[in-house]
Amino acid sequence: MERRKLTGEQKQQWAIDGYILLKGVLSPAETGDLRREVDRLHRKHVLNKAGADPKSGLDRRNILPDSDAFIHLMDHPCVFDIFLELMGPYLQLSMAEAVVRPPNPGYKGFIHTDGGQALRHIRVTETSWPLQIKIQYFLTDVRKPDRGNFTIFPGSHLRPYPDGEAPITARTPGAVQLCAEAGDAAVFSHALWHGVSPNLSGRSRKTLIYCYSQQCFRTFDFNGHSPEVLSKCTPRQRRLLGTWAGTGARAHTSTVPKTRWRSSNRSLKSSERQSVSHPLPPASFRNFRSASSMSASVRLPAGLRFRRARAAAPSSRR
Repeated sequence: MERRKLTGEQKQQWAIDGYILLKGVLSPAETGDLRREVDRLHRKHVLNKAGADPKSGLDRRNILPDSDAFIHLMDHPCVFDIFLELMGPYLQLSMAEAVVRPPNPGYKGFIHTDGGQALRHIRVTETSWPLQIKIQYFLTDVRKPDRGNFTIFPGSHLRPYPDGEAPITARTPGAVQLCAEAGDAAVFSHALWHGVSPNLSGRSRKTLIYCYSQQCFRTFDFNGHSPEVLSKCTPRQRRLLGTWAGTGARAHTSTVPKTRWRSSNRSLKSSERQSVSHPLPPASFRNFRSASSMSASVRLPAGLRFRRARAAAPSSRR
């Protein structure tokens, strides 16, 4: 399977617009399998319940225990190197969510930023690693507007969200409804103003959303996983879930080194277990370039660059 890296144009778009649309990340077979799993969850948790509205959608969190397919998706080879390039090596999976948005002409959609009220007021520079990113996998075609499209405001990750003013909606000037095909995926910053448009079509939009954050953050959907889930994970996946390699114990951020990476599927030798008290990251992390080196190759328009004051320390001679 093809492993992808960001192109120069994609790096530029990430810095300026705060999102990237990746084409054909999932194969048709993968897309079909994942869509069937989402349909199964929709029937089990919504449609098959007594008195359920057949037009009800699905918004289910913490889906890893629901299917092995959801576990395997957390470090999909087509996108995982991109996560590393954007976030650095100290990342974790923070959320996994299945969403079905059925036709609903009366629904006006919504716009928000991720991470709650506190994170909305925290800003990072364009050369910083992101605090958090999400990837949204499209399992159905959304080729025209007003079909429950993922809606964004390009460049808004560099601006404060206007709290207390007129509500921001999918109809606010500047909003862009992304059009995508099944198998595509959108990667976006937590600070990007985003949401969903009304679905005026005759079919449901189905997506999977995975969130990745720096390890110093608390996860959204879970506080540890069952032995059954962890037994199905590779060492790299267990590390993404915040556990010690081969066990269910929680890892501590300060004990995770940047070097000595191992293959994502190779277990530690017994002699290594005695000498190391931390999960060893996978080989795909080894050649990671720092975010500063990536950002140094991205030239932002002058109006978007942050002005940094340089204070020269006075020198003294004795």
